[in-house]
Amino acid sequence: MLDSQLRTTDSLARWGGEEFLILCPSTDLSGAATIAKEIQSAIEKNNFSVSHKITLSGGVCGYNNSLSLDDLIIKADSKLYEAKSKGRNQIIL
Repeated sequence: MLDSQLRTTDSLARWGGEEFLILCPSTDLSGAATIAKEIQSAIEKNNFSVSHKITLSGGVCGYNNSLSLDDLIIKADSKLYEAKSKGRNQIIL
């Protein structure tokens, strides 16, 4: 389902139990936020065959030369947990 929301240049990977990481090369922060919100909307509209509602909380950050890959992942993870602590089902930039 997530693959259908991504461009051919994007990469999707499972990152922990219920967490996923999406790399969007040549994409600014606004573009990455748009992708995240489109995925969130698709998940909300999908009728999953489970008894509880499925939502998406996300953290979006942009790469710059001063950040290592580890720093970038820590920053995105921090934003993800901020989204979860603010009530879930939202994207934090």
